[in-house]
Amino acid sequence: MRIPTLGLFCASVVFLTGESRGAEKPLSSLIDLAPGQIGLYEGKTLISQTLGLSAPSTTEWTSSLSYLVLSGDKPGDRRLLLLRSVTPQANGLPMPPYSHTGFFWLKNSLDLTPLEETPPSPQLQVLDRHVPPSLLPLFTLPDGADVVREESVRLTGAFVVLPLKVSVDRKGKIATVTRTLAPGSAPTVDLDGANCVVQNWQEVYVIDTEKRALTEMHRELKASGKRGEHALSYSQKVELSAREVRALQGAEAKFATEVDREVAGIFRDFAEKKHPRDVYQRIQVFVDGPQAKLLPGLEDSLLSRLSQYRQARDQDARGAAQAAAVYDAPDFSLENLEGKMVPFREATRGKVVLLSFWGYGCGPCRVEAPYLSKLQEKYGDKGFTVFAVNGYDENKETVQGFVSQQNLKQPVFLMGRTVAREKYKVNGFPTNYWIDHHGKVVHKEVGFSPDHFPAMEARVKKLLQGAVAAAIESVGK
Repeated sequence: MRIPTLGLFCASVVFLTGESRGAEKPLSSLIDLAPGQIGLYEGKTLISQTLGLSAPSTTEWTSSLSYLVLSGDKPGDRRLLLLRSVTPQANGLPMPPYSHTGFFWLKNSLDLTPLEETPPSPQLQVLDRHVPPSLLPLFTLPDGADVVREESVRLTGAFVVLPLKVSVDRKGKIATVTRTLAPGSAPTVDLDGANCVVQNWQEVYVIDTEKRALTEMHRELKASGKRGEHALSYSQKVELSAREVRALQGAEAKFATEVDREVAGIFRDFAEKKHPRDVYQRIQVFVDGPQAKLLPGLEDSLLSRLSQYRQARDQDARGAAQAAAVYDAPDFSLENLEGKMVPFREATRGKVVLLSFWGYGCGPCRVEAPYLSKLQEKYGDKGFTVFAVNGYDENKETVQGFVSQQNLKQPVFLMGRTVAREKYKVNGFPTNYWIDHHGKVVHKEVGFSPDHFPAMEARVKKLLQGAVAAAIESVGK
């Protein structure tokens, strides 16, 4: 796996030191990523959505990003140990925090390449959306006058191309890079499943050229459009600022070597598929020492990785058992939003089904819901249906409020925790089961990112084509 754009700090170096393009010249050697450097950043993301006449829905993410630059196996090689975490609140309701840590290569080209494969998970997708390892895309800087050009930017988890004005302002030791929407432009983009016009977009990067470090990043997005028949307005504000960027000295430099050795050993245990109990014991021994305190949040991040590792092992074991047996979708009955008990098998007989287990308290689930609504609207009269089961056992008022606020079209069912856990063995949200027209489970996927939607739509089409072909063959007989 290779990340096409660069990591938060790596990208800063590249766009400041890369090759010039036309009349543009990059700033040179302003940001340093030398072995032994540590960086600690903190920030917030505030998202607000309003649909129709409903009250705004707000989500706030408190985020942190830490890194440690280490020497590689060969002279000149470097590695980056990167920690990311977010603590969300939705409409004032606290939600579980997410964290993740991983090693990345920092090669001479400064491409950011993961050293080890990470199993996909809803937690990781939340982090990639709100604190992605590629916050800064690769771009060069104008020499003197402002430049207007098309640039790739990240909007709500997916990359789009926008016409931007790029400028650099230098005052003393501070260089400020600004990218704003080009005057007079109003590009249309897909924003969380809705067709929206971007009214404002801006990124600001503040660089201390004396300390050779990125000190602040600000991002703002405003857009409007429609979801169904209802007007939609969307705004996002992101702030990230440096708490500390410095070179380690003395005992701390020795601690960095120990952190490198121990964390790399833990990751090898994951790769070698050691028993989770043994990995947990190793983590506990490591985090009890003073070296683990060098990077705040390292303990939580490693335990989060352990949890994802355990879930992946369990899913692999279940997948192997299911592949060896005939796998009929288990039947159940749940209440819909109209108060009627609906038997799953009877309601979906002969249809292609996307059985989605979700919860309002799950960030990726709220992101996914409008996309499932698009599938329901487009293919609902062609033999396909979404069957959305609330696996959090949230009350009807909460679920109904979200469905109304987002103008969702898919059928939604309540109090599905027992069905999710016992009948479908769900241990992460959202989890989707794809079921063919014979009632057989043909695919399972955990988590969601907007980048996944084209593949989801392609799967709907393929399963519907299979159903049509089977029907034609049956008539021929």
